[in-house]
Amino acid sequence: MTSLTLDDLEAAADWLDEAADGWSPERRADFLAWLADQPTRLEAVRRVAQTMADPMLDAALREALATPAPIAPPIAAPADTPAFEAPAPLRWFKPALAMAACLALTVMGGGWLWMQQGQSGLHLETAAGPGLVQQLADGSTVHLDGRSDLTVHLRAGSRDLDLAAGRGLFEVAHAPQRPFTVRSNGVAVTAVGTVFEVAQIGTDTLVRVQQGRVRVTDGGTLRFLDAGHGLLLSASHKATALSFPPDPAAAASDWIDARGDRLDSVLARLAHASDRPIDCAPDLAARPISGRYRLSDPEGSLRLIAMANGWTLEPSASGWHLRPA
Repeated sequence: MTSLTLDDLEAAADWLDEAADGWSPERRADFLAWLADQPTRLEAVRRVAQTMADPMLDAALREALATPAPIAPPIAAPADTPAFEAPAPLRWFKPALAMAACLALTVMGGGWLWMQQGQSGLHLETAAGPGLVQQLADGSTVHLDGRSDLTVHLRAGSRDLDLAAGRGLFEVAHAPQRPFTVRSNGVAVTAVGTVFEVAQIGTDTLVRVQQGRVRVTDGGTLRFLDAGHGLLLSASHKATALSFPPDPAAAASDWIDARGDRLDSVLARLAHASDRPIDCAPDLAARPISGRYRLSDPEGSLRLIAMANGWTLEPSASGWHLRPA
């Protein structure tokens, strides 16, 4: 028996993201054909749907699986072909796979032309300072902090971004059939239309959802996050859950609006804006802090943090260091 794979789960999540927005009859047929192609896929859909726990999604799935299917004439297989029979509601879609493949080639042909004219392999790299705002060809917007490195690949069926350093806030244009995935430190964050941020804090990865829902894949584990929730993921795949008041506008501004945020995450953002490194004593890294701090004045913001919390800000050999008083 074929075992369930992470690829099955991720593909199921893509289909269910789209289902939550409503399927056309054609997309419902494509979904059932995909289900029939591998026995493990129905189990993948069941598991992901349970995790998402969305009543509207449950209704969409029930409708899709209960759709009456016309019976197509059987296609004779060569004598040496192993017998396989799809479940009764799905059987009629098997002959349609060849047609679907031809259609996919046509669509991908157009997509390839668009991709060549769009943003394939767009590389964004920022120096220390305020960062930049970049509109993508699909209508999404990227807010990139200073000292950040992002590569963008827009394709016919996917939107893939690699965050090699720094932090990005992503306002994703709604396109259910083209998942938007940001990868950083081995973590993949996928959405179809939402606002979320991904940041590197040393070897850790911070994910926070400001609007909508994303799925996070890390070390073979699949999770879903809604607005106001986040994760801090370590290189060893340890996950720390976070919660905060979501505010997409504030997240895109020149201010850090900290409301119980970890000190190391706030310092990482200030370090992106500073021309000097910033760090803190290890025992302060996880301390929660609150307040509004301006990115355009990282040194002034550091002094405010130190004063408000009774810590000492001292110059290090190359930058700034926060330590207990």
